[in-house]
Amino acid sequence: MSILIMKAKPQQKNIPEGWNETRLSAIGSFSKGAAISKDQLSVSGHNAIRYGELYTKHHFHIRKIYSFISDEVAEQSTKINYGDIVFACSGETIDEIGKSAAYLLKEDAYAGGDTIIFSPEKADSLFLSYFLNVGEGRKKLRELGQGQSVVHLYKSDLENL
Repeated sequence: MSILIMKAKPQQKNIPEGWNETRLSAIGSFSKGAAISKDQLSVSGHNAIRYGELYTKHHFHIRKIYSFISDEVAEQSTKINYGDIVFACSGETIDEIGKSAAYLLKEDAYAGGDTIIFSPEKADSLFLSYFLNVGEGRKKLRELGQGQSVVHLYKSDLENL
């Protein structure tokens, strides 16, 4: 008697029936933030999200603004819109790399350097933000971090996630 053993393709844990795994690049597009230094901040102006704020101020979503920039700085920065997810792409530890938050304000904003912006076209950004910051999503982002004293995450890594 012989037994045929087939190995199933490894899948994400706990996917509800009828759902499918897909790469982020299949459900949206990516862009890179542009540098906004501390000395470029102003008391008012355009909304700005700096990568350090993703670690200290924004958890899962962005509903309040702590930084502002002038028209001149905005022209050199990367615009983000409602529903975009902003990732921190550098950090001091592997545990914090790739922390992200969904931008949920109607006003346009601009992302600073060391960020990657994901603009979902076929997905709920708040759901994705929760998924990417806990459990299996967080684990997969940790695996992508590269470096020793400063850990980095690259746009190409996120596209294939």
